[in-house]
Amino acid sequence: MVWQYTPYTAPVFLSAVVGLAVATFALAHRDRPGATPLAVFMLAAGVWSFAEGMNLAHADLAGKVLWTKVEIAVSGIVPLAFLALVLEYTGYEEWLRHPLAYVVALEPVVMTAVTFGRPDLVRESVGLTTVGSSRIIAETMGPAYFLHILLSYSAVAVAGALLLRVILFADGLYRAQSTALLVAMFVPLIGNVLYTFDLFPSGIDPTNIGFLFSGVIVAGTILRRQLLDVVPVAREIARDEILESMDDKVIVLDDRDNVADLNAAAVELLDCHKDEAIGQHIDDLFPEVGSLVDDGEKRLQAEFSLERSGARRYYDVRVTPLHRARGVVTGHLVSLRDVTEKRQQRQRLDVLNRLLRHNL
Repeated sequence: MVWQYTPYTAPVFLSAVVGLAVATFALAHRDRPGATPLAVFMLAAGVWSFAEGMNLAHADLAGKVLWTKVEIAVSGIVPLAFLALVLEYTGYEEWLRHPLAYVVALEPVVMTAVTFGRPDLVRESVGLTTVGSSRIIAETMGPAYFLHILLSYSAVAVAGALLLRVILFADGLYRAQSTALLVAMFVPLIGNVLYTFDLFPSGIDPTNIGFLFSGVIVAGTILRRQLLDVVPVAREIARDEILESMDDKVIVLDDRDNVADLNAAAVELLDCHKDEAIGQHIDDLFPEVGSLVDDGEKRLQAEFSLERSGARRYYDVRVTPLHRARGVVTGHLVSLRDVTEKRQQRQRLDVLNRLLRHNL
C-alpha cells in the first residue's frame, strides 16, 4: 500500500468532518421537519468526502478503485436525501409515501450492487495517470453510471424547483432558508457536472470541496436562520387549516381566473364537488362573482344577493389581487361573507327607526 499527499486531501477530509458534525446536530433534533433527511444528506456527503480523501491518499490502483467504488455507491444517497429534505421542508412529505418513491429509493441499493458485482457496467476501464507529483485514477465511465447520474440530477432538479417556488412566493426568513438550501446543493452539483463531463482539470473532483461549502452554509442557516426550528411547512399547514375552518366562502383564482382552490364552505355554496370546480373558469362556475373580478391590482368590495333552493341570501364579496415577486398579479382571492342576518337586522332597525320617528 502506497500513500501520497495532494493539496486537495486536507480540504476534502475537512469536508467530511463538517458533514458529520452537521449530521450529528440534525439527528439530535430529528423530531423537527426535515431533520432526519438533512442528517442522512450530510452524513452521506461526509462519507463521500471521506472516501474521496482516501482515494487521493492512496497512490496504488487497488486502493483507488476500492474507495472510488465507495464514492459511487454512496453518491446515490445524497440527491435522494436532499429531495426528501426539501419535500418535508416545503410540506410535500406525502410524496414520500407514494409507491414510486419506494422504487426510486432502491436506486442506491441497485447501484451499489452493480458497482461491486458488475463494475464493468459502471466503469469500462480504469488505470493510473500522473498529474504533477500525484498519481490519480483515470477511468472511462459506463452506461450504468450515466443512468445513475441522470436520476440523481433529476432528483436535485425537482428539489430545486420546489425551493425556487418558496423563494418566489415567500419572504424574509423562509426565502433566506430556501436560498441557503438551494446553494448548499447546487454548489457541489456544479462541481460534479464539471468533473463528470471532463470540464475541470484532470484528477481534481470539485464535488467534495463543494460539500465543504454545503456543510458551512447549512450550519450557518441552522444557527442564524432557524433552520429546523421554523420551516414553511408549518405555515402552509396553518393556512390550510384556517382556510378549511372558515365560515366565509373562499375561492382562489389563478392569473387566468380559473379556480385554483376553494374551501369547504365555498363547495357547499356552489353545490358541486371540489374536484369538479378546480380548473373551471369563474365565469362558467360562478358568473355572479366572475363579473366582479378585476384583472387589475385594485381591491374590490361589493354586495350582491343570490338565490339558492328558493331562499335569497346576501353576501359581502371581496376580491383581492395576489402578487408574486416584483408586484406581478398572479391571481385573485375571492371571499364571500354571508350578511343576510345582518342585513335583515338592519332592515328591522330601519323600520323601527321610521316608526319611532313617526310616533314622535
